[in-house]
Amino acid sequence: MMESLPQLDDDAQARINGLLVGSEKLREGVFWQRRLFWAESHAQTRGEPQVIRTAKALAHVLDNMTVEIGEGELIVGRHPKGETPAQAEERMAKAHDMWGGHGLHEWAAGQLPDDAPAMMAGGLFNSGSKTGHMTPDYAGLLHRGLAGAVEQIDRRLRRLNGADPDYGEKRCFLKAAHIACEGAARFAIRYAERAEELAQQQEEPRRKGELLRIAAACRHVSGGPARDFHEAVQLSWFLHLWVCIENGEAAGAFAPGRVDQYLWPFFKADLEAQRLTAGQALELLLCWWMKLNEICYQAVQSVILGGTTPQGRSAANELTQLCLEATRLLGTLEPALVLRVHRDTPRCILQQAARLLRTGIGFPQLYNDEVACACLERAGVRREHARDYCIGGCVELTVQGMSDPWVGNFFNLPKCLLLALNKGVCALSGEQLGADTPPAEHMARFEDVLAAFRTQVAFCLQRMVACENVFDRAQAHCTPYPLLSANILDCIENARDITAGGARYNFTELQGVGLANTADSLAAIRKLVFEQRCIDLPELVAALMDDFADAEDLRVRLQSDSPKYGNADPEVDDLARFVVDGFVAEVEKYSNPRGGRFRAGLLVWDQGDAMGQMTGATPDGRRAGTVLADSIGPAQGRDRHGPTCVIHSSTAFDHSRIVGGLVLNMKFLPSTLEGEEGLEKFIDLVRSYFSLGGMQMQVNVVDDRTLRQAQERPEQYQNLTVRVSGWSARFLRLSERLQDEIIQRTAQSL
Repeated sequence: MMESLPQLDDDAQARINGLLVGSEKLREGVFWQRRLFWAESHAQTRGEPQVIRTAKALAHVLDNMTVEIGEGELIVGRHPKGETPAQAEERMAKAHDMWGGHGLHEWAAGQLPDDAPAMMAGGLFNSGSKTGHMTPDYAGLLHRGLAGAVEQIDRRLRRLNGADPDYGEKRCFLKAAHIACEGAARFAIRYAERAEELAQQQEEPRRKGELLRIAAACRHVSGGPARDFHEAVQLSWFLHLWVCIENGEAAGAFAPGRVDQYLWPFFKADLEAQRLTAGQALELLLCWWMKLNEICYQAVQSVILGGTTPQGRSAANELTQLCLEATRLLGTLEPALVLRVHRDTPRCILQQAARLLRTGIGFPQLYNDEVACACLERAGVRREHARDYCIGGCVELTVQGMSDPWVGNFFNLPKCLLLALNKGVCALSGEQLGADTPPAEHMARFEDVLAAFRTQVAFCLQRMVACENVFDRAQAHCTPYPLLSANILDCIENARDITAGGARYNFTELQGVGLANTADSLAAIRKLVFEQRCIDLPELVAALMDDFADAEDLRVRLQSDSPKYGNADPEVDDLARFVVDGFVAEVEKYSNPRGGRFRAGLLVWDQGDAMGQMTGATPDGRRAGTVLADSIGPAQGRDRHGPTCVIHSSTAFDHSRIVGGLVLNMKFLPSTLEGEEGLEKFIDLVRSYFSLGGMQMQVNVVDDRTLRQAQERPEQYQNLTVRVSGWSARFLRLSERLQDEIIQRTAQSL
């Protein structure tokens, strides 16, 4: 490890400052070029197989989009933006007339269960197409190059068997992958030519040399493998940019992945040969980080650091330190950092991560390697592959370069409990959304409530799974991804697009929302209705249906007189385990069209707000329409006994079953992490949580006074950053409801 981190010289600092200003401007506008050129291509390819149309559309975009190199850039390649919404309006209308969309939802319409639309409208679950949230095979492309990928495709084409019943589909996919890779190669050449053109116009010798170096790098990686660190960073950025453009109009939650691992051989070789200094490597990383910031706000492009190698050895290295330092220097929201932690993680890495968290940026989020690897192995992933895991999107587990984790659709657990208490009828709409379970007056025992809840979860999940699989098949039909597939292990060998099951590992990850509200509600029912008998169940249900309009005393008692999750109380923690175990077991019953299994997660994203608005009053004393609890954390403000009790409650259930990922959000007062002693106490808390079986932790370091001042005087707090649920955001860009939810979280101290 480096004893001291490199410093940027004045020229490098000036470069980064200029790029930082430029990246803010590049996030403005819309993706008119992508839409326009994609539509033009589709108008010319009607009647051809969809995978071929997609490959030609991507190539058409890459061949025609504006090629720009900004002042001072060392890593080049921009997303196809360029016009403000007002200027692009006419072009956007033209693009819609020429194409009219990809038809995925039209294809799926009519195949969904009859009651599914009402269930989705009622906030029980959401469903739809999912893309990204994973990491391509960066290491493979860096070592074989685009020409190597094309050669592999051509070899597989020659090996196709005409007697294979899927011969036609396989041949179309491989031809499409070839077309897409050739289009990507031409894109790199276009940038080489633009850099050479600018170099000829440049009189300043240093910049002229930089442009010629950029041109040489782009020209070489248009086909060949990376030869040095600069080329490796450039090709890595190109791959990320290509799959984002193929995917759509944003970053698609694609993760650059284990940057400090696949770039390490190039960094190490250049350092040893004295072709590069650590300071120059840091500058190149900063230039790449700036490119990631150009795409969009809240894109969640995760860079994964540290952890273990596929052989089980510690993977942290000097490049890990440089990546952390690059983010500290910039203070930007992208890339989002993830630090994989295990028993042998160097203390200096943990200290560096804690210092970064202390700035309030909200990352790196911290992952427990032992639990995450066990989680993937339990899901059928080979051990050496599990050790190469990444976080795709927010917190979802994925295997680098070889998996398709369909992720991110959400399931409302508290709403299922309300249906269980009301014969399957929604309190807000009066519709029969759930199963016809017994009425409250027939529930003589607490076990009857639990049984009805289980029935509703099973009933609603069955409909959600049916919807997910319809959209899964629709995506394979309507929106294949040949370029991405060419950079996913096994897709070329299987001659199948990633959307059709070409990847080695194929999950569908469903996220349960509102764990703490459900556990607290069950605890309140058990204590006040069945143990103390201070209210009968029908009376409680009536108060819930009326949103406690004439029952404020009851609402206060529900909040204060029953145990609350987050306080290490076994009575309610056992109920949290019951909820999680039942949800996971039900999810794991199902398989998807890509040959994989459904897996459970407990990510909330922004659905605590969205689903909360469609959820009636709950027996924990929560009013109708208010925000649900965040992931596996306690409901807002209900943890009263400090952070150690929170980590005990949140590890009451087995995290190694949650492939879809989970979030433990901890909010600390800034004074808590002050000084070296504060950092060491925080590190010890993380170690304790992980030793109890916790998988993930992320941290807000902010006080409520600052957050309230930001609401009152927003002009003074434009850059105030908070951790929400799996991602960091500028506080003032959040809805007022989400701002208030973060304020209501308990601020802990150690």
